[in-house]
Amino acid sequence: TFSANYDTDDSGERTPTSDVQPTTQTPGLSSGEEYFTDASENSEPNEPQMVDQQMMIDTPKTRELSLSKPTPFNGERFKSKKFLQECILYMGINKDVYDTEPKRIAFILSYMQEGNAVVWKQQFVQNKLNLDTGDIDLPTYKEFIDEFQKAFKPEEEDIDALDKLNML
Repeated sequence: TFSANYDTDDSGERTPTSDVQPTTQTPGLSSGEEYFTDASENSEPNEPQMVDQQMMIDTPKTRELSLSKPTPFNGERFKSKKFLQECILYMGINKDVYDTEPKRIAFILSYMQEGNAVVWKQQFVQNKLNLDTGDIDLPTYKEFIDEFQKAFKPEEEDIDALDKLNML
């Protein structure tokens, strides 16, 4: 809570002064009573001190930009490159949200929702998950991408068909 001091002008109207100070509710005091503290008077020199409420800055939560999200991946090999490109583009635009390797890996895994992609995702997570502790031992982002590309690399006939379509 905050308390404010008021001045009364010649017309009898009350106006707040500029010295608004934070107050804290102390156990044993009723809600109408206020208690002012100075952090330095009751603390040891090296003890952490509470920050004055006026000094606290509330930083805004980072939000994702509203762009088209990647198309869910079903495991079809010829779609793997496009899927990865969509994921990387989306995470790149939202780099403040996907700012760690585990977040990037989790994002890609979350769009592996159908077909062989789900089977691969389940096996990947099962191999990395320690059921006793609940911890997951994720590889680096680069290692994850390498594993993904190895698993879903388009077969030669798919590449030839795509090349022929691109020539049209």
